[in-house]
Amino acid sequence: MIEELAERASIYFSNKNIIDRNKQEIYKYGFELLISTIFNVVGILIISGILRVVLGAVLFIIAFVPLRLSAGGYHAKHHWSCILGFNIIFLCFALLLKYLNTDFMRYYSLVSIMVCSIFIWSFAPVEAANKPLKQEQREKQKKHSVIISSVNLAIVLTFFALPNLPSNLLAYYISGALSASGLLVIPKISKKTDG
Repeated sequence: MIEELAERASIYFSNKNIIDRNKQEIYKYGFELLISTIFNVVGILIISGILRVVLGAVLFIIAFVPLRLSAGGYHAKHHWSCILGFNIIFLCFALLLKYLNTDFMRYYSLVSIMVCSIFIWSFAPVEAANKPLKQEQREKQKKHSVIISSVNLAIVLTFFALPNLPSNLLAYYISGALSASGLLVIPKISKKTDG
């Protein structure tokens, strides 16, 4: 369905002379990513609306996206498995945090950012199988990942030092970062089990 929508969009814009007909396949791929991202975000907003944690979902996505873009990680083979997987990951974290005692949220965030930092330092960046990185790109993405992880650590330490700040919002934010960094481990494990 996503591929079909993307193809229709690329044909439509090509027929209107908005995009170059020779680059229609490239645009089709771009539309696939855009449509998949929209479905992902809509799914998370629906889940967060049902659980009444919309602000938490927004913070989860804000932490997830930059780290995912710089660090890379596991890629599902199909758009729907990506959408389903990402929404299940968010649902699990949302349910955990919804029922986690507020007193433990700061400690949860502190432990999570430590785990996240270890994953970033150890594994980032993880390149996609169909898009290998040059050494210069790897170094740049590693640097960006470490910077983002360091900023996240500073945010957690600030929340830890100032107990009046809302720890539940911090926990959603750090869960997004933890999710992104956790996706770095899967390709490393599968390489060891495959080879």
